Amino acid sequence: MNPLDKTYRVSLTGLEVMYLLNITKTKLATTGEPLASSLAKKLTLYKTKIDMGALAGRGIEPSPSLLASLGGSSETPTSIELPKETIWLNAYTKYLENSKDWSTLSVSEIEAAKEHMYLNFLMTPEEVAEFESPKS
Repeated sequence: MNPLDKTYRVSLTGLEVMYLLNITKTKLATTGEPLASSLAKKLTLYKTKIDMGALAGRGIEPSPSLLASLGGSSETPTSIELPKETIWLNAYTKYLENSKDWSTLSVSEIEAAKEHMYLNFLMTPEEVAEFESPKS
């Protein structure tokens, strides 16, 4: 069997999944390649699972008696703090998914998306000037 026809499991961070999804969707929009379409579907599924927390924290948990003997707690955290870069990328991805319509984002999402665009050189010179201008 050809190694390129086999399926592989890779280990990616949420940020890496978002980055690859963004690249893949851009490629799909510009070329319409079937491979980009297939990859976009798979990465979108992973993104959804990440957003829902379905992939977070998977693994083997110690038994309660072992945990107690080690002085641990069986309580699980109620929220996961995402890195700001991930939040910025998520907002930018939402902006792209909504046909670049700012009205579909909240004020904080717009600020986050613009931060991502600024740091990744995705703004026009006019947008950069506006972004860098002092806010009143």
